[in-house]
Amino acid sequence: MDCYVDDHYQHAYLPPASVIALIEKLPESSRSIASLLAMTGSRIGELLALRWQDIDLQGEHLSVRQTVYEGHFDEPKTRQSKRRIPLGPKMCRDACGLEANESGSSGFGVFARNDSRLVGAICLIANSSQLAKS
Repeated sequence: MDCYVDDHYQHAYLPPASVIALIEKLPESSRSIASLLAMTGSRIGELLALRWQDIDLQGEHLSVRQTVYEGHFDEPKTRQSKRRIPLGPKMCRDACGLEANESGSSGFGVFARNDSRLVGAICLIANSSQLAKS
């Protein structure tokens, strides 16, 4: 898998084709959060704090209202971090599929489940800069 380093900003990144290939290889339970991370630029804590009431499928956006760090929910650090992130039609369809699997869970986190594969996928995508070092 290719990984590039931007020398000016000192950030490593995966090219879009590599991100898509990685997401497609993930199990279904991990694919949704990995897609949201890659396509929205959200932080891990923002998505882990995401609740169903934060997703507007008709308006095609999600609202970042909280973040989670080391198991504690809190407001984002800056005012700019509280924001609406547009979702395309595909992301909305994927969210509909997730919601159907989580019926009756509107007050709970969208990704609230105990799945070590999910954690592994999150770490891989979030720490892609580690790929550049190997």
